[in-house]
Amino acid sequence: MPGLNRPAARATWLGYLGVPRLATITPGAQIWRALASSTTRGAMRILDGQSTSRMTRYADVLADSPPAAQLAAAVVSVLADLKIAPLVPGAFVVPPVGSLVPDHSAPRPIHAVIEGRYGRLRPLDPARDTDRLYALSHGAESESQWAYLFTGPYPDKSAFDAHVATIAEGANDPVYWAVADQNDEAVGWLSLMRIDTRHRVIEIGSILYTPAMQRTPLATEAQYLMARHVFETLGYRRYEWKCNDLNAPSKRAAVRFGFSYEGLFRQHMIVKGRNRDTAWFAMLDRDWPARKAVFETWLAPENFDEGGVQRTKLEPV
Repeated sequence: MPGLNRPAARATWLGYLGVPRLATITPGAQIWRALASSTTRGAMRILDGQSTSRMTRYADVLADSPPAAQLAAAVVSVLADLKIAPLVPGAFVVPPVGSLVPDHSAPRPIHAVIEGRYGRLRPLDPARDTDRLYALSHGAESESQWAYLFTGPYPDKSAFDAHVATIAEGANDPVYWAVADQNDEAVGWLSLMRIDTRHRVIEIGSILYTPAMQRTPLATEAQYLMARHVFETLGYRRYEWKCNDLNAPSKRAAVRFGFSYEGLFRQHMIVKGRNRDTAWFAMLDRDWPARKAVFETWLAPENFDEGGVQRTKLEPV
């Protein structure tokens, strides 16, 4: 015991072995609390019934043990010798804990160009992109396109222009990218949001896929490029996809893109004045190598015929 010589430590343990006051000893207060809890319900009576020589031996074992792991082992040894664990439900057991992981933060995402084969992700440029994106997103299908997004459709182009200007400037949370085709023309957007750098968790969301990019290789490649950026460039551990539980196409897309369903958060949000139950999906860093291989196989040029039709489907792992 730190701060005590061996005789004093031995005497201290002899004083404590018969009473449930171990929670007051430091360091390793959790060990003492667990031991005191396990012994309070009858185990102390066993301790009190031991001979003086056995009590002294237990005190010697504990007095010679340094704190932390060796001390915990000594406590367990004493309890096992006394057969406390079988006699007392909930006797001292080291609780299960998570695996050790590198304990550092991830960088915050910044606007960057991410090149692909069928297009690229790049920062939104209001002066260049607004007219095209408005035309693509406010046609006959506008109500269905915007139904599950937090905003839109917009009453007029000026309102849409203001929105694009706002999200293009955002550099904190969320951070938006334009999805651009091989001619560098914007055909949609997506964002990284709910960014938790401390725990290395991040979400992809606010995805706008206009009819010009739906069911194209670029629609899938955009997801591949962002996932690769999240795991390989930024080093996040967990990559999330959340959507309205009524949004069946989004839930199918999440599974197709390699996210695993994790559950339903009921009454999670109020969006446009309506209740939203949110379906949660996630991909982990340990999932990424297998997901990446599937993406790259599907995106390979030989997977498409001369008309651009896929030869094999992108199947979830």
